Amino acid sequence: MVIRLKKNNKFLMELMSKIFIIYGMGYVGNLIAEWCNNNKINYIFCDKNAEQKKKKTDKTVIFPEQLKEYPDSKIVIASINYYDEIKSKLEQLGIDSSRIFSYLDFWTDRIDWDKLENTADWGKVRQRAEIFASWIAPSAQSVADYSFEKNFLRDFLPKTIRYESPDYIRFQNNIPYGDFSKIDTLFRVDVSSCLAMLMSFSNPEAVIDHMCISTKKAIIASYVVLEKLSDIRFRRSINYNNDYTEQQFVDMFVQRGFQLIKSEQDPFDMVHIVYLFERR
Repeated sequence: MVIRLKKNNKFLMELMSKIFIIYGMGYVGNLIAEWCNNNKINYIFCDKNAEQKKKKTDKTVIFPEQLKEYPDSKIVIASINYYDEIKSKLEQLGIDSSRIFSYLDFWTDRIDWDKLENTADWGKVRQRAEIFASWIAPSAQSVADYSFEKNFLRDFLPKTIRYESPDYIRFQNNIPYGDFSKIDTLFRVDVSSCLAMLMSFSNPEAVIDHMCISTKKAIIASYVVLEKLSDIRFRRSINYNNDYTEQQFVDMFVQRGFQLIKSEQDPFDMVHIVYLFERR
């Protein structure tokens, strides 16, 4: 994930001169913490569940009531779903609104796809491919990889399996879309996999439709549902170009002849969920 501070260099220098406080230790909070580490900014966390969250980091974690001990520090609210609620609580604690910032101050309006690709942690992407390759039944004889992930999945499949990587991803105005006009209409495989990509397409239903038509046995697909990431502006800034609830996402496969077998959180990304569907 790419972070681009919207504020000017003066603001950056202010962050570097005092302890910076990140309120929230979820997905966004950890992204901002990583940015702080890369920019040598001294920071601590604040969370209403500080005692529990201390076990997950070697950084200091304080309760909101302890913020008064840091009277000059700037605070970023790193929560998408509870931003307004947290901001109100901080103001009730007597914290001036000029010290409070939004997680949106750390993102551009839309990140270029090339920058997303160039800053991806490909080591983790490879590990993800290895983990979910185990979901592919030993009886499978062919697999299609629809992910934008340098064909890592192939490395974890038996040599006897026919591996396909359809050339279907195109871009228009920095937004990917699926174009199957050059894919053989008779193309068929036992299993299809599409990890960390479906939420970026401008035409996700066309991609799902093609996978369901072309897949004989099972589909492995990941998605960031609205329940996990509800802020539409934020979704667009990181090039998530469609928005489905979990029920809507699952229903698209069910309506095309598949059933949900299981789902698990992606171990490397706390907002991604990976789903296994099998043909009914």
